[in-house]
Amino acid sequence: MNIFSFFRNRFFNSRVTDEKMWNSNLWRFYYDNASGEDIDETTALSSSAVFNAVSLISGTIASLPLNLMKRQGQSTAVFTDHPLYPVLHSKANPYMTSMSVRECLFSHILAWGNGYMEIVRDRMGQVVEM
Repeated sequence: MNIFSFFRNRFFNSRVTDEKMWNSNLWRFYYDNASGEDIDETTALSSSAVFNAVSLISGTIASLPLNLMKRQGQSTAVFTDHPLYPVLHSKANPYMTSMSVRECLFSHILAWGNGYMEIVRDRMGQVVEM
């Protein structure tokens, strides 16, 4: 029996009313690890070692300085006059500082593989918060 006949017999010959077709716990596709336990990001983050590692890495990366730089001839300088500077450097939104937003973003990247931020702009198209 090859893999195609396995899926054909499993899915195409089943009825819609079949309980085994709709119960994902019976499929056993995600129990392919050596221990037989289901490990995902939620169960991994419940382990104190994984949670502390994610917290330490995301906190360290978020605490690194983030400045807008402007090239002036051969040298570069911090560009504090840009409207985006206070959003990136000090306060990302009314509820969170820039560091806490970056820490949350990097913890999502480490735990789930990606992270997203919504960019809020004013009527002129300038970024006012993230």
